[in-house]
Amino acid sequence: MENLYPKFERNRILKKEQLMAIRDRCFGYLETEYLEYGEGIVTGCGIQVEGYELVVGPGMLKCGEFIYLLEEERIGYEPKEGVQYLKLRRKGEKDLPDGAVYEMGLVLEMSGSREEYEYELCRFHLREGARLRQEYTDFYDMGTEYDTVNVIHGSWSGLGGKGIAPSVTRQFAEELLRRERLEAEDYGFACQCLCQRGAMPLKVVETYIQRRTGEASAGRQRVYEMLCRILEEAGGTRRRTGGSGKGRRQILVD
Repeated sequence: MENLYPKFERNRILKKEQLMAIRDRCFGYLETEYLEYGEGIVTGCGIQVEGYELVVGPGMLKCGEFIYLLEEERIGYEPKEGVQYLKLRRKGEKDLPDGAVYEMGLVLEMSGSREEYEYELCRFHLREGARLRQEYTDFYDMGTEYDTVNVIHGSWSGLGGKGIAPSVTRQFAEELLRRERLEAEDYGFACQCLCQRGAMPLKVVETYIQRRTGEASAGRQRVYEMLCRILEEAGGTRRRTGGSGKGRRQILVD
């Protein structure tokens, strides 16, 4: 097997074989790099709230076997009675004379179900008169029910299958390392979360929880709840966050 590397030098004309090598290197590398990853967000796609728009930053998404390179995109939102789901949805393919176009776009809807080639970025329940926020005071605040961007259920890709949003595991790790009562495996897991490139595989987090608590956890919501419990057991004090569904609720008004 041979590898052709074109020479970009003055007075040299790129031949057909060299152009094909550039093409194959560009797209083939990404597919090979993430061959063992599941479908979902690979990296990037950070979410910011700007006025009444959600801004999704650039990133990469694995859809089927294809790696989409995503640019920054915006979508408007407004308060509604119920949970809204921000998703990436494949819009189709176009076969052009000079190449193929693969389209992926944002949708914001009330349905939490996902069809084939749909990937959740976040969800939120924004009430009338309130302001949507994406900043969190601590790890417990990431699960606040009302008026808060929730990325816990994001469709992240991980090595060997599903992943969990890096912002979730990194926030957990940072707070865990500040606790007083830690076990030996807590240090190893926390450091892995902070050093992990991309999302932690969901099955790795579930294994840590199983060994740490003796209880099984399946799915991202259950994983988040068990991580909250581990923080409490390690010396944390769980606060009542605004709009959590219990206790006193607060509304941020513009």
